[in-house]
Amino acid sequence: MEGGVNDSSGVRIPLGPKILAGGRQGHRPFFVEEEMREKSKKTISVFKVVIKYASKLYASAFAEGAALVWYEPHKWTSAPGWLAEKGYYLLAFSTYEYARRFASLVWQRTDCGVEIWEAETNEIIPEKMLPPFCELAELKNGQLQAANIKSGWFSDSIMTPRLRLLRRLFTLPPVRA
Repeated sequence: MEGGVNDSSGVRIPLGPKILAGGRQGHRPFFVEEEMREKSKKTISVFKVVIKYASKLYASAFAEGAALVWYEPHKWTSAPGWLAEKGYYLLAFSTYEYARRFASLVWQRTDCGVEIWEAETNEIIPEKMLPPFCELAELKNGQLQAANIKSGWFSDSIMTPRLRLLRRLFTLPPVRA
């Protein structure tokens, strides 16, 4: 359908702006490309905690090894396929306050810088619908095993199939020896 459609006579008609818009201003197009669908989806603001590895490269703060996810600002990132198939997606927070608390915990476990980013997504899985909390040691090895702890996920945790880092909000610098 690139550049036009066939009418009943088989003549190719160019898809100019008036035809796409149905000939009237404000009328919704009848032919919507993937990019236009992407822009029309409602976005939800979330907060993502990441570890800084390079000038424009970030990694998940929670998962390592086979579950590690790399993030680049302003680019969509998806959960690893093997985890998504089991219902585990990218971890983020619905509030800045709890993202900040989580960032402080992560910072105590790493010698890298930890950052909180405002991110956008099109879909969230709320805390009450998250899959069972899993053992980090097993997750690192590419396996899922439910953790034997009562606390479970951090407060205000959400998961999302994909997200995009938009704006850095807070940085905890690398620990210097």
